[in-house]
Amino acid sequence: MLQVGERIAVVKAKTLREKLIQPILGDLVMTLRVLYRLPAYLRNPLNLAECQAIVRRRIEQREADFLDLVRRSIFANRTSPYRSLLQIAGCEYGDLERLVQRDGLEKTLQVLLREGVYLTVDEFKGRRPMVREAQRSMSILISSATPSQFHTSGQLPAVVAALRRALN
Repeated sequence: MLQVGERIAVVKAKTLREKLIQPILGDLVMTLRVLYRLPAYLRNPLNLAECQAIVRRRIEQREADFLDLVRRSIFANRTSPYRSLLQIAGCEYGDLERLVQRDGLEKTLQVLLREGVYLTVDEFKGRRPMVREAQRSMSILISSATPSQFHTSGQLPAVVAALRRALN
């Protein structure tokens, strides 16, 4: 059986791993992917027409891409803090899909923001628990998120940044 001091050391080691080592390893993996792909990119640079075609295609597909990302990264991930927020707001995947198809992505994001489906920087980094007002008379503590809960795909941090820009 572990002594009190040993248990504290185990908890501190786990916290150190979650807060320092895992994010660094994630950044390292992403950097290595970029470096691996960089030579091919530099050998075959895109011309203006190709760039315009890529942007046009991404704009045309952004709603479908958003829904696909939400399905894979949030609804398929039981530990996703966004999933908890969507459940509190009474929003299932089908509801979100209908809202995007009916009103478009920007209006859907505005509705989600009004309904409390957002994270502050401190909530995203796990520094503060996620707390949302329910009705008008009480607050609900949803959870204390850890950054590892968000990284189900390498694209999610970039998507979060894009969503923030879309909301501003």
